Amino acid sequence: MRQWMLRITSYADRLLEDLDDLDWPESIKEMQRNWIGRSEGAELEFCAVDQEGHDLGAKLTVYTTRPDTIFGATYLVVAPEHVLLPSLTSEEQRAHVEEYTEVAARKSELERTELQKEKTGVFSGSYAKNPATGEIIPIWVADYVLASYGTGAIMAVPAHDSRDHEFALKYELPIIKVVSPPNGNCDPEEAYADDGIMINSSSSSSGLNINGMLSQDAALEVTSWVESNGFGKKKVNYKLRDWLFARQRYWGEPFPVIYLDDTNEMVPLTENQLPLTLPELDDFTPTGTGEPPLTKAADWVRTTDVLTGKPARRETSTMPQWAGSCWYYLRFMDPKNSSTLVDKAKESYWGPVDIYVGGAEHSVLHLLYARFWHKVLILIQYKNLPFY
Repeated sequence: MRQWMLRITSYADRLLEDLDDLDWPESIKEMQRNWIGRSEGAELEFCAVDQEGHDLGAKLTVYTTRPDTIFGATYLVVAPEHVLLPSLTSEEQRAHVEEYTEVAARKSELERTELQKEKTGVFSGSYAKNPATGEIIPIWVADYVLASYGTGAIMAVPAHDSRDHEFALKYELPIIKVVSPPNGNCDPEEAYADDGIMINSSSSSSGLNINGMLSQDAALEVTSWVESNGFGKKKVNYKLRDWLFARQRYWGEPFPVIYLDDTNEMVPLTENQLPLTLPELDDFTPTGTGEPPLTKAADWVRTTDVLTGKPARRETSTMPQWAGSCWYYLRFMDPKNSSTLVDKAKESYWGPVDIYVGGAEHSVLHLLYARFWHKVLILIQYKNLPFY
């Protein structure tokens, strides 16, 4: 289904950096930092091969925040939705993989990433070549990897990641320790996930040697090496996703656009056609066809482009009411102004908001969305939008 999205990801760094200037409780700011989820790492490329090492003509790109642990990558994991999975699945494993992906499709992301749940997976039947070691390692499918984060594939380092460690123990996959704690003490039965000193991390075939380096220095060295050799690049990732901004229901703000019948071109309404209001409807129950209830208002949907006189139709999805609640505090300052959103003098007098009353559940909803909306309004004013 075609949907409207707001490109909040273009503002991720600004939303993150500007938290430092906010006089808000630190716990609320930390919730927003975690929700935005900025991480620095690297994208690495692994060539897919068969068991004998013959190239399958596909490359798997993985995102990792710990490129220093590449020598400890003993298998790869792809999400059940990964676009390359069908081509990576061997005929011998196809029935098992398809059965697994069907089960995974019925789970929510929360269910799949729950740390306490038992890890499950299935072998794809294909392998990949570790660019640092030259070793052939298996490619598995597991639902604890999400297609929506990073590249939808990970390099699994079971000695230094608890999820990978649990998975490796269950399926008897190799565990190679490549990071030693600075004091040398760690539980040999558990994954050591902190920084330390690199061990077992050199290869004469690749020429990469990071033994003895501190983790952070080794990460920089590996990133530089993969960039120089065409195996990857430095990458910044975010957990934040673009904001799905359409609802297939009657109530909500209507989108002020029309679509020309002959070309399907989207045309924004002219300013003198605003505001666009919802039509009166006696029946706003679901249509049963997947189309929004507004399609029932045929006279309202059918319209004409005022600039060309061409027949057109209105958008029948609606906005999710955030379109009003994200900036209502500004309108409260000047509610009867018919020429502008808010008079600058009144905004200067009344703003900024002194106190917000609401539960902590709004920390990564209204409080984050309102900050984003405010930044968009400021950038529109100065014609400096990121996508201009």
